[in-house]
Amino acid sequence: LYAPPSLLSNGNWTLLGPTSTVPTNAGGAGRLNCITIDPTNTNILWAGAASGGIWKSIDGGITWSTNTDKLAVLGISDIAIDPSNTNIMYAATGDGDAGDTYSVGVLKSIDGGNTWKITGLNWLITSGKNMNRIIINPDNTNIVFAASDNGIYRTLDGGDTWVRVLN
Repeated sequence: LYAPPSLLSNGNWTLLGPTSTVPTNAGGAGRLNCITIDPTNTNILWAGAASGGIWKSIDGGITWSTNTDKLAVLGISDIAIDPSNTNIMYAATGDGDAGDTYSVGVLKSIDGGNTWKITGLNWLITSGKNMNRIIINPDNTNIVFAASDNGIYRTLDGGDTWVRVLN
């Protein structure tokens, strides 16, 4: 999200972390691509960083932690949570504009983000592909859509197999 500097200087902003001080001259500052709120508990927040992995807060953003430092790529474009089972989550990897890292496809967690595994939609980072968005069908959560620079993909089986439905 972008806000003009005039709005930022006039706003009433509060730093929530994961650090305790605002970096100066962009030193150590990271860029977020997405923030997702758990549909059953608004104190649980997920943030996907351009090249910093997935971050979780269980206290409404006061503190943050990550367990994704060892993923194949640390860029996360989007995070989607299954509204009928919040232990099931999907992550679109890579930085959406490829400014920091390319995608390896879609990751899935079935244990509330404790572990992540690659789905049937995957490619090598050297392929130079980007992902931007991932959406779960709320009426049938086995149907998931993933938008990439290579088209829009759909799975009907919770991520095992994917078909490109739009170039």
